[in-house]
Amino acid sequence: MRAQVERVLVGYTCQQLFDLAADIESYPSFLPFCRAARILQTHALENGGTKLIVDNVFGWQGIRTRFRTETTLSPLTKIEVISKEHPFERLEIFWRFKEVAPDTCAVTFEIYQTFRSGVISGIVGLFASGLETRVIDAFAAEAARRYGPSRQA
Repeated sequence: MRAQVERVLVGYTCQQLFDLAADIESYPSFLPFCRAARILQTHALENGGTKLIVDNVFGWQGIRTRFRTETTLSPLTKIEVISKEHPFERLEIFWRFKEVAPDTCAVTFEIYQTFRSGVISGIVGLFASGLETRVIDAFAAEAARRYGPSRQA
């Protein structure tokens, strides 16, 4: 499954939105289905970025799954999240940030996911429709809470 959503957020800088998306350990407080996110390791990269190993717990109703991700932060431009741990055969998430005007940032969120089990894929399919839009909506709401309301109508 591949999904992508792009949104231009007026009233927020790319720095603010990058910082919000990079604040992984706060995800359980606002991101749908995220029950826990804990950074286990942090490595500085030669290009000025950072690589994180993150322990994640996601759940819906009585179903929970734990998996690790490798997250690469490239300041102000992109965030990449990769996992091949159960339940995923492949999970790739890409955040991209592009300044389009002062205090205006275009945010692109892409997710590619396939599951090792057809049963899990079927269960996820029941509630994953529109997940990428719900994720970006959750981040926009959290940006408004942290930084004040967007000027976007």
